[in-house]
Amino acid sequence: MAEGRGRVFIVAGEASGDLHGASLIRELKAIDPSLSFFGIGGERMEGEGLDPLYTGSKLSTIGITEAIGRVPHLILAYRRIIRALRVTPPRVAILIDYPEFNLFLARRLKRSGIPVLYFISPQVWAWRRGRVRKIARVVDKMVVILPFEVDIYRQAGVDVEFLGHPLIDDEGLYMEREEARSRLGLTGRAVALLPGSRMKEVKRHLPLMVEVSRRLSQVYRDLSFLLPVAPGIEPSLIRDMIQGSRIRAVEDAFYEVLRASDAGVVASGTATLQAALAGLPMAVVYRVSPLTYWIGRFLVEIDTISLVNIVAGRKVVKEFIQDEATPEAITAEVLNLLNGEGVGDMVKEFERIRDCLGERGVMKRIGMGVYNFINNIEGLDSKDEALHTVA
Repeated sequence: MAEGRGRVFIVAGEASGDLHGASLIRELKAIDPSLSFFGIGGERMEGEGLDPLYTGSKLSTIGITEAIGRVPHLILAYRRIIRALRVTPPRVAILIDYPEFNLFLARRLKRSGIPVLYFISPQVWAWRRGRVRKIARVVDKMVVILPFEVDIYRQAGVDVEFLGHPLIDDEGLYMEREEARSRLGLTGRAVALLPGSRMKEVKRHLPLMVEVSRRLSQVYRDLSFLLPVAPGIEPSLIRDMIQGSRIRAVEDAFYEVLRASDAGVVASGTATLQAALAGLPMAVVYRVSPLTYWIGRFLVEIDTISLVNIVAGRKVVKEFIQDEATPEAITAEVLNLLNGEGVGDMVKEFERIRDCLGERGVMKRIGMGVYNFINNIEGLDSKDEALHTVA
């Protein structure tokens, strides 16, 4: 690639997208140090050299009705993007997950002749599957992280590639259990509590988990409860919410908690897949606003919500959603897990899930795949910065 022509536009609007985006930037810079990046992301992406146009955390949402309050931020972010693209058209646009914003943006990019690579597919298999046809019109390359997504896009004529799931590369997954327990100072059994990575999720789930911990403590008085504080969540707010309970909040010890614990209560999201890959028996919980849940019942086309069950193709872990997420029901399931009921089969299924998500070195493969796409876009090397005009 000719030096000086490697300006890459990249957008990630969620915490998980920021994590994967940072890894992708790091890999691309290792391949070609002349690449530069601008767009929208979080602290991790900015730490890898992203020149930010807007703060990604202001765009993060967790549900349909919750998104309404983000609309002014979305509009402002979009306007800043269009202004920046007019001034400095990029060689390529990389859009990471965050479909409601990114697919709208992709249409504008496509009209302007800017090649679009989409990394981490929208959940078309869960709801609004008809979006695949629209995606095929505005996305030049799709890099998916779940193996079953390949057929969905290939059938729609999308250039699609599965190179593994980035979580497979997380070193914490391969930590020895005894090392994790030693780092946390554990001597007895422990339950991991993962209420979510956004404050709204924490506020909905943590009071429930506090009550579950109280009930479990009445049965097992020597049980420890560990809550890894997610990046971006203020630890003091967590401490206020767990005051008076036996829950211990820990920072910078996410995988230590997963590897050291005997069971977990995990909010639906990426964390369920992380817990499964770490071999943690779990119960999955999730609550959203009543209106979001009511609307979702008409839109969602699958009967399970956790990534663990979706990847497995069947219900491996029990899900406690909305009104079913009661302290009584969740406590009963955690007691079953602590007593070993069904744990063997669950862990075997977790191992099968790990096998189907690829071998280590995923982000290196993805980085090279993305770089090859950037480097092989026809005609770019002869047109310089005049290639695109953002309408």
